[in-house]
Amino acid sequence: MSDRLSVCAVCGSGVMHKSIDGVTCGDQICKDRLPEKIEEFLDIEKQRDSLDEQLTTAESDLRTVTSELAVSEGKLKEITKLLIK
Repeated sequence: MSDRLSVCAVCGSGVMHKSIDGVTCGDQICKDRLPEKIEEFLDIEKQRDSLDEQLTTAESDLRTVTSELAVSEGKLKEITKLLIK
């Protein structure tokens, strides 16, 4: 497996013949923008991690609410039986 990308990480060009680093196509503008793209990637990764945490919290909250709802439904059934008598 090659350590070189098949497309430029900055512009998406598939023309990598001028690439020295194997990450950009070799055009100066892409070489200059690479640090910016890396920062964007790291920001996206942080956002993904935050969303994963939020999802975990939401799933836990949903389980809690579902459990509380089941208890409330049970109590409601008991109250209904008492009122019907």
